[in-house]
Amino acid sequence: MVVMMTPLTIKTTHPALFATGLATPPMSPNTPVKSKPVIPTAPIVSYAQLRKFHVTALNYQIAKLRWEQNNGGYLKGEDAWLGHNNVIAKLEKELKDVQEAQKGLDRFPNCFAPTAFPKPHGPPSKEQLDEERKLKAEETKVMDAELDAQFPFIKQMFIGPRTKQQAKNDRMLRDLMKEGDFDDLSMLLPSKNMRMLMEGQAKKAGGAPPPPSGGPKKTYEQVRLEKEAEKVAAMRKESPSGGAAKKPRAPRIGPLTREEWIATLPRFGPITKAEAMLPAQREQRHAILTWLRKPWPVFDPDAADLMVDLGRLAVRKLDQETKAVKKLREVTR
Repeated sequence: MVVMMTPLTIKTTHPALFATGLATPPMSPNTPVKSKPVIPTAPIVSYAQLRKFHVTALNYQIAKLRWEQNNGGYLKGEDAWLGHNNVIAKLEKELKDVQEAQKGLDRFPNCFAPTAFPKPHGPPSKEQLDEERKLKAEETKVMDAELDAQFPFIKQMFIGPRTKQQAKNDRMLRDLMKEGDFDDLSMLLPSKNMRMLMEGQAKKAGGAPPPPSGGPKKTYEQVRLEKEAEKVAAMRKESPSGGAAKKPRAPRIGPLTREEWIATLPRFGPITKAEAMLPAQREQRHAILTWLRKPWPVFDPDAADLMVDLGRLAVRKLDQETKAVKKLREVTR
């Protein structure tokens, strides 16, 4: 008996596969129909998904080992407890490596992606402040150059090095002129420098310098003193600017001031450093100090005795100076 076998096929019995939309069963179970062979296809590899699964598995394994270490009754510091730590450390290192690799593979991570990017708030950084100052300084420089070209007399307002107030006035003057406000400029103009400028212009023109306008205001006492001097000169029939012979001042009668009395006290010590020692003594002192600064290779008994005498002499002299200073302070109190 011969049995006829049909090849593996997929019968198109679904209504959607027929043109009429009706399911028509075959005439016999062995009747071959049009079919499509099953062709297995390899899945599309997603390395980002593989890394994600790897991270999930590592996190689960690390959590499981930690729970087992804490709840397994292991003695802390023993081999089993240390073994858990070693395995956890290896898994954490592997997890870190996988997460680093995941950054390059997962182009669309599961994170919040804002649709709008707001401007950064908060205080600006030092670099931003420096950049803003630089741009502002360049803009101010360009504006000042344009202003100097339009009003060349501004350069001659402030002559020489300026004080802080003059620099402030110059900046306010330029700002007002940029805005076209010429009403309050007189309060910012430097009278002294303007007078110097006018004198310089008069010298260039060959004329006499103009009389000084303004100047430092005299006090009430100075004005009264000048008036009294004019009155006395008028009474003596002498001009105030006359060259009358000045008489020597008479010696003053009365007690001395504290400073004058201190100046009369005797001074201790030389007047200058050059008079402290003779040139030969200075050379000897320099040689002695130079030799004392060098270390001794061996003990020198002669030099040691001399150093003892010199040390005692220095102590005596310093004590004398200290006593003299104390005495002077007590006297001048």
